[in-house]
Amino acid sequence: MSGRDALELARDAFREQAWGQAYARFGVADSDSRLAPADLELYARASFLTGRDDACVSLLDRAYHQLLDSGEHEQAAECAFWLGFNLINRGEMAQAGGWLARAEKLVPATPDDSPIRGLLLVPAACRHSCRATVPAPSSSSPWPAGLAAPRGSRS
Repeated sequence: MSGRDALELARDAFREQAWGQAYARFGVADSDSRLAPADLELYARASFLTGRDDACVSLLDRAYHQLLDSGEHEQAAECAFWLGFNLINRGEMAQAGGWLARAEKLVPATPDDSPIRGLLLVPAACRHSCRATVPAPSSSSPWPAGLAAPRGSRS
């Protein structure tokens, strides 16, 4: 099977939501020739949906750099956002923050009505929501704000 045939079969499998088949076929197509960013993004989604988080991150990284190199800032920012979001879900906050910062830097180069502007509000809303649920500090408690006193302590 040629890389072109594998790519068409991969796209078909993706449209049919056959994630395992899509992942395998994108892998064949990718080994035959360098995939375009749009196909890398589909391959990354198939990777994510089949539990291959490391592959997802690697593929989105490749797509991001290809898009950035070709001046497609809006799409590059979206890849950076999804990289950051994936890494947040894995608890890799430092790397996630780096990717989200990359996305933020690209926002000025995107149209005012770009969906990436809305996507980048999600992490900020989550941070705000988390801070809003932390109790206010009590002047009578010796423990730092938001930190419960250990069991058995007298506070």
